[in-house]
Amino acid sequence: MNRIVRLTEGDIDRIVKRVIKEDYSRELEFRFVPLTNIMYELIDNAKDELDVDDFSDEFEYMDNVIYYVVRVLQDKLGDKDSFWYDEEDEITDYIKEEYEDYIMD
Repeated sequence: MNRIVRLTEGDIDRIVKRVIKEDYSRELEFRFVPLTNIMYELIDNAKDELDVDDFSDEFEYMDNVIYYVVRVLQDKLGDKDSFWYDEEDEITDYIKEEYEDYIMD
């Protein structure tokens, strides 16, 4: 039995955005899996370079640690792969979600 499903333009927009977001998530995970071990080292280096007392609050500190890590990744990997520059916002969000507890430790 066939059914007819009616979708509004808003429904289609939401579906497309969800698929794109899932695609980004898979791409980010694919890129970060080999880097998992060095991510902790990069975060530790950033924490050594940045003093939490130099920032107005813990969120500003975390943003700056992440910014430091993203810049290092771009410097090391950006010459061979423009992904690290093109997807900077998504990379930042990924690091924030995956490593927030470790950064704030």
